[in-house]
Amino acid sequence: HFEYFFQLDETFEAMNQILQWLQQLADSLDVGFSLLANGHLAPQIISPAKFNKVIKTINGQLPRGWSISSNELWVAYRESTVSVAAMENSFRLFIHVPFFEHSQQYKLFQIINLPGSTDNGTHGVLFGNLPDYLAV
Repeated sequence: HFEYFFQLDETFEAMNQILQWLQQLADSLDVGFSLLANGHLAPQIISPAKFNKVIKTINGQLPRGWSISSNELWVAYRESTVSVAAMENSFRLFIHVPFFEHSQQYKLFQIINLPGSTDNGTHGVLFGNLPDYLAV
């Protein structure tokens, strides 16, 4: 009889581990679908290995000097936007990934708007309508 209860305990422990794994999977998919709903690409939906393979395939089709950055995959995830279209029994993802033309690289400078004093020195003034960054 003890062997029966021992096997029963092992079965319940295995079922508990499976249920915990399914809960983690559901939580992960919940995060992934929430990101998709907000227009962001999630590694829970498209694995990094698959995304990197797609990027390399696309890079092979682009004109010389143009590419999608695959050196830092997290940047591609962060910069990508996603549109979702519902089909009859499925949905399609349209992933918009920015690409770079290496011949037109710029240095990016952040603009810090420091106040200057007026002629009589009684007030500080700032320039208006300045962008946050300047590419040169």
